[in-house]
Amino acid sequence: MRDNSNINTVRVAVTAKTVAIALLAVLTVALFNTAWRFETVARNVLPNLDFSERGRYWQGSSEGVYLNHSSPPVVMLDRGASRQTFLRQSLKLPAGFGFLRIGADIRLPHQVAGPMWWDRAGILIYSIDSRGKRIPFWPSTVALPEASDGWRHYEAVIPVAPSAQRMDLYLFMGARHGVVAIRNLTVNGLENANWFAAARTVLAAGWVAAGLWVVIPLFASQWRRVTAGLALFVFLGTLAGVLAPQPELSQFLYGIRGMIDRSTRALSVPVVRQAPAPIPAPDSPAEGPDAADTDRDTGPRDALQDDIQTGTSARIIGAMPQALTRDSGAYAAHFSVHAALAFLILLTFRRTPFAVLFGYLLLTGASTEIIQYFVTTRTVNLSDGALNMAGIVSGALAGLAWITMAYRVKRTA
Repeated sequence: MRDNSNINTVRVAVTAKTVAIALLAVLTVALFNTAWRFETVARNVLPNLDFSERGRYWQGSSEGVYLNHSSPPVVMLDRGASRQTFLRQSLKLPAGFGFLRIGADIRLPHQVAGPMWWDRAGILIYSIDSRGKRIPFWPSTVALPEASDGWRHYEAVIPVAPSAQRMDLYLFMGARHGVVAIRNLTVNGLENANWFAAARTVLAAGWVAAGLWVVIPLFASQWRRVTAGLALFVFLGTLAGVLAPQPELSQFLYGIRGMIDRSTRALSVPVVRQAPAPIPAPDSPAEGPDAADTDRDTGPRDALQDDIQTGTSARIIGAMPQALTRDSGAYAAHFSVHAALAFLILLTFRRTPFAVLFGYLLLTGASTEIIQYFVTTRTVNLSDGALNMAGIVSGALAGLAWITMAYRVKRTA
């Protein structure tokens, strides 16, 4: 009876912890994605967003920008033969609000995009510091649409960086071929609702309490084991990594990778490198609608070059910091740290039912992605979460294989 009572107590505790963490995950996603968290405090904070004054207040390309005098007016960016086409307008800060909501209707009937995001069409807004440099890793993407014949509405909320002196809004066409049409452009200032800060603090405290509720009882009985210490070290290191702001995390990782590269280079045999082959010019685009065919809106269309101050760089979108591109190291880190954690947990808690450990590990893989909502310069996405889960499954399978092999070796000894 006593054994059954203990088993039931353990099951109740495990179920309660699992439900608590799952509920925290759901509440976190709901809190940070609800539209109710924001209050609009300023509307149309940039002038001439509807282009009723043609190209006034806008800077941009010397060619390829057109205005269709329909209702509402439509601005069209036509990719030139060898240069990107863009429009830019700057917002001086501080402007009395903490967020910007940027929205627009976009139609992109046809584009031949390149391999990078700046080889497409879209809307971006960059935060610029006192040195005139872009603040790296700060949220900036409003829309990078796929090709679509019909109009689609895009909207994003971008936080205002405390160190930003201005924010530069870009409308651009960077694809190798195509025309993008934009209308109903809006830029409004927002602030968090009064209740949001309190809810965020309570939710953060809930995550801390739930984590301690799981970790302390689990490690209390195994703290003398080396694998338990290693597992706890990997777990805390993972938490530090997912909660570290950018660009500090990337600078730290780049430093470590540089040390590894230098060490590997010192031990490796020199290799004679051949000069890379020249990149061939892109093939002629597949047949698709040209600038005239893509304009389905009624009304006269004329160029805006006379009203727009020409930009200083024809490739201003392409010349973006390389720190924005995601390399394979980030993906490998997501997989490897969760695989190592699962492997060490399986080795440490061999007497704990596998279902219990595996359930905790899956919750950990999901939670380490979801809690990044609390860090402005980090992003939460399904691909990283899937890599976390893949690492958990691989590490758990490796741990089971190790335990099984060790058991067989022990029996035959």
